Amino acid sequence: MKGVMTGLVVVLVNVALVVGLVVWLQGRPDLSAVSESSSTTEAPTSSSSSSSSPTFAEPATVLKEDEHPFVVVLGGDEGTGETGWVQRMATIALERPRTVSYSALEPSDPTKYADPTRSGTGKRLWLRNGSVAGSSISYAANRLRFLVARNADVVVISFQPTTTKGLDRDLNDLLKKVRRQAHEATVAIVLQPVAADGSGRTVRARQEAWAERNRVPTIDVNKAFVKAEGVQLRSEWADSHLTEQGADLWARTVLDRLIGRGRKASSSTTAAETPTVVPPTEAIPEPTTTEVPIPETTTQAPAPTQTAPTDVPPTFVPPSTIAPEPPPAEPTSTTELPPVDPTTTSDPTSSEDLTPGASTMGESAASGSGG
Repeated sequence: MKGVMTGLVVVLVNVALVVGLVVWLQGRPDLSAVSESSSTTEAPTSSSSSSSSPTFAEPATVLKEDEHPFVVVLGGDEGTGETGWVQRMATIALERPRTVSYSALEPSDPTKYADPTRSGTGKRLWLRNGSVAGSSISYAANRLRFLVARNADVVVISFQPTTTKGLDRDLNDLLKKVRRQAHEATVAIVLQPVAADGSGRTVRARQEAWAERNRVPTIDVNKAFVKAEGVQLRSEWADSHLTEQGADLWARTVLDRLIGRGRKASSSTTAAETPTVVPPTEAIPEPTTTEVPIPETTTQAPAPTQTAPTDVPPTFVPPSTIAPEPPPAEPTSTTELPPVDPTTTSDPTSSEDLTPGASTMGESAASGSGG
């Protein structure tokens, strides 16, 4: 009996030791698990905290607070050339009104920017167009130090990839390099319009999801294109693949998000548009009114004055013919008579009788005496 009790005690002691060891061993994994879970949950917590507070400010807020805002656009075909939406946006910004300094890449040499052109009045806006035809997100990331200035305030990403393969990776790489190059710049991404056949819908959805995860503001051009149903917005022959209406709509959609559409902006837009339209309409009738009097003056003055001198020459002709005839005729007749008389010495009587009657009477008397 005593041996049985001893055995039970030993068993109980062993069980207690095993339980204690298990509890101790389980306690350590729990601590490590807690530390691992806390470290692993830190990333979601940071992302969730970033979702509650945006990483990037709205572009309109940044541009409103800055006295000399600097915007850089990174994109592909749609933003290139004179038919692209970026240059059109620079033109529309003049109507806000703004003093716009616009610079784009050299078409013949996209490794350098052309000299900026400055025009307009109002608050200054620097706009640099880094769009390259046929380029991609990875192309912009590789050349970011050249394309984006360090003092850029807003960087607009506007690419239209044809596939979602590697899209998140390329966007993450581009975003990381933008942050490294321009520390204080905010980033916005343009959600491209979906084609009529529905292509590009998946890419657009992937871009939107990426922007939401990274708290990047979006500019939805697709919504504007859908509302403009029935308007020809795309072009097959233009380098930008946009019509004039398409580039204008794209530019206004982006510019509204950059500058904003407050009452002051809209009123200043209308105020700037009306004066620019009035002068041409006033100048067009002015040439027409000045053209009417010109034919009237020519018909009144030249026609009568040219016909009047034609009557004058006949008045000058008669005096020129009458004047020479009388003076020479009288002296020649008087001077010719005396020389004729000496040559005819046969009849002195004929020289004395000048009248024809006297000569006949002499002849009759002579004939009578002869008889």
